[in-house]
Amino acid sequence: MVEDCASSLGGLNWAVNNAAGGAEAEPRLLTEISEEEWELWMAHSLRSVWLCMKHEIPLMIRSGGGAITNMGSMTGVTGAPNMAAYASAKGGVIALTKTAAAEYAPYGVRVNVVNPGMVRTPANEAFLQWAPDIARRGIAAHALERMAEPEEVAHAALFLCSSRAGFITGEMLAVDGGTQVRSTIYP
Repeated sequence: MVEDCASSLGGLNWAVNNAAGGAEAEPRLLTEISEEEWELWMAHSLRSVWLCMKHEIPLMIRSGGGAITNMGSMTGVTGAPNMAAYASAKGGVIALTKTAAAEYAPYGVRVNVVNPGMVRTPANEAFLQWAPDIARRGIAAHALERMAEPEEVAHAALFLCSSRAGFITGEMLAVDGGTQVRSTIYP
């Protein structure tokens, strides 16, 4: 896929690796997650990002450098009840991003991660229907008291790939609607 893209476009200068998913199961405690579900989450949300970078980075080096933005999640930073597999996979994406940034900066390849809060996606819309009370509490945790629109997250990812972010590598950009500044004591 990466080779085809690079040959049709004349090289590879930047990439956004946005992957999530795993078992199509209701949120559950970590002791209730099957090994198969765990492996699916790791394959879809972490292994896929590693495989993309494994093939993107050599092409970027051949092109004289480039930029990669990986999609993490605030859940990968904070953890979340009933989301152990997802949080672990996204935490892995964050660690993988920082490692790649350190390894490939000397070759002119910058690697960063965007960590969104709740984003208006089909999965989150379904979550609103499945567990409306939990979903409403999740939205209320954002200081802006709403979910992000997908375009808001995309703009952040593209900024990190642009020359305007030319001195940024190994960083996490929270696009979280203020969850980090929202006090759990004083909403």
